[in-house]
Amino acid sequence: MSSNTVATLDRWLLSTIFEQINDNMRETYRNVDHEMKLITQFITKKLINISDPHTIRLKLKKAIDRLQTLDQLVKQSNTEQENYFDTIVERIDMLSAEPNLQNVQQNPNFNITNDYVHKRVSWTLMEFLNRRGYINTAKQLAAKENLNNLADLELFTEVKHVSDQIKSGNLEGVLKWINNYRYKLNKLYIPLEDQVLAQRIINAAANDDMELVVKLIEQGGGKTDSPEIRKAITSCLKGINVNDTKDKLDSILKLYESAVAQAQGYSEYPLVHYILHAGFSAMKSKACRDCRAISCPSCCPDWSVYVEQVPTLHRLQSVLVCPITGQVMDDLNPPMASPDGIVYSYNALKCYTEEGIVTCPKTGHKHPFDSYTKLFIT
Repeated sequence: MSSNTVATLDRWLLSTIFEQINDNMRETYRNVDHEMKLITQFITKKLINISDPHTIRLKLKKAIDRLQTLDQLVKQSNTEQENYFDTIVERIDMLSAEPNLQNVQQNPNFNITNDYVHKRVSWTLMEFLNRRGYINTAKQLAAKENLNNLADLELFTEVKHVSDQIKSGNLEGVLKWINNYRYKLNKLYIPLEDQVLAQRIINAAANDDMELVVKLIEQGGGKTDSPEIRKAITSCLKGINVNDTKDKLDSILKLYESAVAQAQGYSEYPLVHYILHAGFSAMKSKACRDCRAISCPSCCPDWSVYVEQVPTLHRLQSVLVCPITGQVMDDLNPPMASPDGIVYSYNALKCYTEEGIVTCPKTGHKHPFDSYTKLFIT
């Protein structure tokens, strides 16, 4: 990136740290507020009723010890905050120093193995590994490519731990996460808490613990108006279906992954997902179904399951417009790409051709007309 701004696709690298800073500050404030209330109440309500000086000294010593422990907690929080800010500054400096990829590709010496391109490819792959739960592989890649400052391994390790618990039917981890992030869940309008409560009711009913069922409904504030709670109660009355339980766990897992992504400030899907979707959307055509081509990625059988879910774009004519002539680029005036990756129409190239050599109006580079490649428009 040649500018001082951070690209939209890269902002999650900063937003995740900002969210961790907010969470750290909120947790520290909660602890300080709780401890100060206890100490103040002890001094103002209990200590004044004690007449023995020795007992008073002992009680005051305990109060001072608690204050010292609280002081250490605040200092530790400040250290963590400083580390977070250092990480943000480091990431901003790195992203700001990254050259604009479009301009770099115009360089005749462009190579995908260049350091900045290689690093971006590596951290895009690392994000995919983290988001898909391949934490150990992501750690190895981060160490090999010196990407630890971009890894967020602690965050994704926790997400994987909670996800694995949900898959096994253990809801303790997601319950703890809900309690810590309830203030964010209320803003996201994601029914994760209702789904978890419904599954806990079903689990209690499956164990014939009707007392716990009633207790859980009361804990949920009697949410009988919630569709999920109503379904859970109906399941308890009709009998528990194992398949329904598995489907609900899958639903809880998807809701948790969506909620944690929004709460931590990163996109719901990895960047690789969007890149592949955009690429296949551009390449896929009816021909991929009717007659497969060996060189077409959309025709590759290994991608068939994914490509089938990508919509086929229907175009009757090209919507590309030549930046030089303003003419539509179609079969009669096809788009032509230079070795630098600049696209002009065929008619525009003829205007800039002299003795078979084309002078690119954007870069000033000279290339033989034959080196320009005709692009195929789907």
